[in-house]
Amino acid sequence: MSDQSGAVRFEAIVHPRGSAADLVRVADLDLDRLPDAEGEMRVLVDVNDCRALLDAGFEVRLQRALPVQPLAAHLVAADEDVAGWLNEHIRATGGAAEGS
Repeated sequence: MSDQSGAVRFEAIVHPRGSAADLVRVADLDLDRLPDAEGEMRVLVDVNDCRALLDAGFEVRLQRALPVQPLAAHLVAADEDVAGWLNEHIRATGGAAEGS
């Protein structure tokens, strides 16, 4: 979606319809999957993803709509910070860090 104003994604639970669909095939659709305590197949999808799931023989139960918005700036780490963190953890496990 190029225009993000008013864009929405849905949290949905995917179920097979009859024996026509196998939940393992959901992985082939490359969707964002969410952890689910009850073991259900929970995904984050847009309207096109919903259509692809339906066309593939799945039942899609929408749970809630979530607005598409930029990631909060405080959640984005700078490349230097990530490289420092990674090097620190590599050293802690006994591996060779870059530049060492």
